[in-house]
Amino acid sequence: MPGVPALRFRAPEDRDAGFLRDLFTSAAPGRDLLPPALLEMQQQAQHQQWSELWGGNGNVVVEFDDVPAGRIWTAWRTRDVRVLDIALLPEFRGAGLGGRLLGDVCEAADLAGLDVRLNVARDNIAALALYQRNGFVTEEAGAVFLSLLRWHESARARGHRPS
Repeated sequence: MPGVPALRFRAPEDRDAGFLRDLFTSAAPGRDLLPPALLEMQQQAQHQQWSELWGGNGNVVVEFDDVPAGRIWTAWRTRDVRVLDIALLPEFRGAGLGGRLLGDVCEAADLAGLDVRLNVARDNIAALALYQRNGFVTEEAGAVFLSLLRWHESARARGHRPS
């Protein structure tokens, strides 16, 4: 369709190391002040932990008009989809791309009859607003993170959470 930027999803490759480091660094304020070796250790530890807990198949690079723009990592389970991460480089934020990615996950989850769960930092106001606009509600409130839930379409139509 003309005028609609093309999204492409692919598995991370060795050539993405610098891009993924920049993405990891840009995702949290202050990370850019840490020594590069410490950042690399943190990034590797996160990748290893998420791969062990959730599997690595849901970790994909998002290209926007053939340019690496971000990453989305999801874990599809029998009752729900866990969105572990939606991260975009700063130059791709605020243009609706994150909402488009989230919308695609929610639409696919609805088709599969699955709820969607994710965590968000309490102070990430922009992300929290995006999630609330997409039907997420607070499931659990921690000191630093909120655990959010979006019931699948048929559950919302019934007005309650499926049992």
